[in-house]
Amino acid sequence: MNAVIHEKNRKAILNIKSIRTQKGYSQEYMAMKMKISQNTFSKLELGYMEISLTRFLQIAEILEVEYNSLLVTTAPLLPLVIKSQRYLNCNFAKSAIHRVVTPFATGLAGLTNLSA
Repeated sequence: MNAVIHEKNRKAILNIKSIRTQKGYSQEYMAMKMKISQNTFSKLELGYMEISLTRFLQIAEILEVEYNSLLVTTAPLLPLVIKSQRYLNCNFAKSAIHRVVTPFATGLAGLTNLSA
């Protein structure tokens, strides 16, 4: 895979790194729990390697979060403040988030019943 990170993947990667650092987990710790090298985990976190669905779910489990929380972002997809300090139409932002997150989340939705 090339070094370009797709926007929808970038959001999940940023959330993974943010939650990992908030919990005080090192890349080495995550790699050990996933039974991969620290270098491989670093490549996953930098977006140089795609995160498989299995690894994505494994990361969520290690971080002790629901997988969908890794898909949600508090950072705006687009700059929401323009020069006049007015916000863009909220419906536009919701639509943009829906277009980016829904396709990925839909693929994961069926997995919740598999763990029972």
